[in-house]
Amino acid sequence: MPARITILVADDHALVRKGIITFLKITKVASKVYEASNGVEVINLAKKCPIDLFLLDISMPELNGYETAKILLEQDENTRIIANTMFDGHALVNGLVQLGVKGFVTKGDDPEILVKAIQAVMKGRSYICPKMREYIDAKKEVSFGLDFSETELRLVELLSQGYSSESIAEELAISVRTAETYRHRLIKRLNVSNSIELVEYFHRNGLLKVSSGK
Repeated sequence: MPARITILVADDHALVRKGIITFLKITKVASKVYEASNGVEVINLAKKCPIDLFLLDISMPELNGYETAKILLEQDENTRIIANTMFDGHALVNGLVQLGVKGFVTKGDDPEILVKAIQAVMKGRSYICPKMREYIDAKKEVSFGLDFSETELRLVELLSQGYSSESIAEELAISVRTAETYRHRLIKRLNVSNSIELVEYFHRNGLLKVSSGK
């Protein structure tokens, strides 16, 4: 690992963020650490500061980790990113891999796993933590990425806010029957049981923007 590494730690939970930063400083994994509580702050800091590696929480307000990673990689495809999440599902990994994210850890991992991920990504290699790797291996017969349309994303966002099918149809300028078709297709595609589990899936993957509701 290079002698000097600058890392940006992004997490909307201050306690988690501060804990990671303290660990990185104590272990001297990083020579300088920046912090952000949401994706907008990450993008702004990236414009001002030289950052070697981004440690991104996937579920953040204003701009989630997936959207943030997409913007960073569009600006520079060589950007080093490690996704840090509570969710260990294969769909999340597949979608981020497609973007170009190289590292994946969960918030339940031992700190040593984070160090291994940083070392690997800084050397240009990929790293998926054991918990995610086991899940992917167990579920390898099912594979889909985060390739949802704007209509699908908006539909689930409205579901999360308690909109009825009629209200959703009105918001999306489609028929009630079409709105229901979108919903049923998503439920079947993601192998969930109902709209509640559908919304929970999108929340876990950081796919829903924070909204004030109706």
